[in-house]
Amino acid sequence: MTFLIFLGISVITGIVWYFGSQRQNKLIEEGKIIKRDGTFWESAEYFSLTGVDYNKVLEAVNNTYFSDLKVTIYPNNGGKAEILFKSSYEWNAAIDFLGEEDGKFNYKFSFTPWNTYKYEMPPRADTMNMMMTKVEKMFLNLDPNTSVRTQEMKLRTKPI
Repeated sequence: MTFLIFLGISVITGIVWYFGSQRQNKLIEEGKIIKRDGTFWESAEYFSLTGVDYNKVLEAVNNTYFSDLKVTIYPNNGGKAEILFKSSYEWNAAIDFLGEEDGKFNYKFSFTPWNTYKYEMPPRADTMNMMMTKVEKMFLNLDPNTSVRTQEMKLRTKPI
């Protein structure tokens, strides 16, 4: 009996993994996501663009299709040069304007906060990847010479 339960769980796990893998491959083929490290949401991306001020980024956000990610956009969040994306998938993301230096306009994109469940993975991490990919493409469209660096964030966690 235990063997049959184990076998059933193994089969179900295999099926879920297979269909999840198929979905990921389809999204990669469509250019909606890229293959990322398993905890990409724990890192921030820092973008440096030439001649692209906050108003141009805000305009680009308004012209980018985010509806498929079920996000509500809050420009100038908290009176700051920050664009907040609140998702119904239990994660938020933000683009923060960090300032201008020597003609380079600097921005930070990060997820903050998100919930995690089994295996310390957020639900619908695929939508987080789609969000990050859209933001990366948006910045590259604004300035093809955009430089980007990734830095792991210092995180605080609390049980839910």
